[in-house]
Amino acid sequence: MLYDDAMDEEALSDASACALMQAITTHLADTTSALHRDWQAFGEHYIAPDDTQRYTETTLGSAIQALELLEDKRLGEPMGLKGAPANGYLAEAWRSGNSIRLVESSLEGLRTGFLPGLTALLREADAMPLAEAFRDQLDKTLAQAREQPSGLVPVLEDEEAFRGLQSLYLDISQLRYLLGNEIAGELGLVRGFNSSDGD
Repeated sequence: MLYDDAMDEEALSDASACALMQAITTHLADTTSALHRDWQAFGEHYIAPDDTQRYTETTLGSAIQALELLEDKRLGEPMGLKGAPANGYLAEAWRSGNSIRLVESSLEGLRTGFLPGLTALLREADAMPLAEAFRDQLDKTLAQAREQPSGLVPVLEDEEAFRGLQSLYLDISQLRYLLGNEIAGELGLVRGFNSSDGD
């Protein structure tokens, strides 16, 4: 509603549009608060000794899946790297022009929320070189994301900008490989064929 050109000032100032936007933002705020509360309450169970391995595997699998989504859905498909022509309108947040900023935020989330625990696990496994390699690749990928324009749609029409986007895609691919193959193997996580499709 905020970023669609078809929603002119008159439509947005209508009382029903205002009420809808208030309902949406209230729902977002309530959902965010509930998720935060639930995660805080879940912490004790997450670190319970009898469940540590299961939650470690779940967390590692979730991080791998997040990188798969970044590579395949959030970049690969809009860029035309997954068998169909490039189509920026497949990107999330294409109307607001924040597709790449959201990719950057996801990478930052991995850095702040996932990397410390991963580093501790790899330290326990006497595999600090892997932790350092992942941290370095994540830092490189974040730096690459920060250098990109915020929106994906205009980048597809600019050859030089598209090369930068391809570099970001390759950095994410390398990050995914490092986590999904080398680190997962070191930590004993065995992922089945097509393990992210729900089977």
